[in-house]
Amino acid sequence: MHSNDRAIIGKQIESDPLMSCVGEISKEDDLVKMTRLKLMLTDKNEDKPFVTVNVITDEIKVNFSGTYKANNRREKAREHIKALLEDASHIRIVDKYLARDRCWAKCKEILKQILPEKHVRIIISTTSEAGDAISGKKKKELQNLYNEWEVKGQKFNDSQYHDRYIETDKVKIILSSGVENLSDDGKDLTYVVEVKEKE
Repeated sequence: MHSNDRAIIGKQIESDPLMSCVGEISKEDDLVKMTRLKLMLTDKNEDKPFVTVNVITDEIKVNFSGTYKANNRREKAREHIKALLEDASHIRIVDKYLARDRCWAKCKEILKQILPEKHVRIIISTTSEAGDAISGKKKKELQNLYNEWEVKGQKFNDSQYHDRYIETDKVKIILSSGVENLSDDGKDLTYVVEVKEKE
């Protein structure tokens, strides 16, 4: 690691309240125990009695997240997700309950707000009450929101999926609860944005 890199990382650690400590620490074990994240960033592989993350060799991803309590306004979240989807060449939405009658109207309105108004292939993995993929009337309703969308339904597979997410060729947006909770009257919601590596 170059000295400039060490200086930058040092400044980040010094200014980060999650990593700051008060007082004199004589053992690394005690230092790690005093941090909120309970791990140590290092530039070498070491066998320690605590979690270490090698900033050079371990896979570290920078993720961004937003958290909303129940019934809080989520306009910023919808705007952010819309911006993330603007330059997508394709979009995949995985949400088991999206096409269920109880939330379809709300999900359809949210999709209208967040999906880009351009020609894009949209694959939706979900199931209806009958256990089918989105099709028929609901697929047509979605297609009618913007006629250049190429909508394809795919049956949600419980053995293959767990998380709810929206994925493009550039990002994956993991949702802690369904698309319907991007509405202002939804349950608690956290979304995590993972930037994909260039292929």
